Amino acid sequence: MLVVVATADKDDPAAVGESWRPYVAGTVTTVDVDTHHLGMADAASLRVIGPELARRLDAGTD
Repeated sequence: MLVVVATADKDDPAAVGESWRPYVAGTVTTVDVDTHHLGMADAASLRVIGPELARRLDAGTD
């Protein structure tokens, strides 16, 4: 599972991915984005998120 985390408004960004651990049988992978939650759709954030999603879709992972 891929979890995209807005890190700028989190005291412990790693905890976001870890919070999924009880619900996922496989790997939990996080992608940190230096923005706040509402900034996840901003151009700068999408420049991080888009290529990561494309890479994983092309590879058929997560």
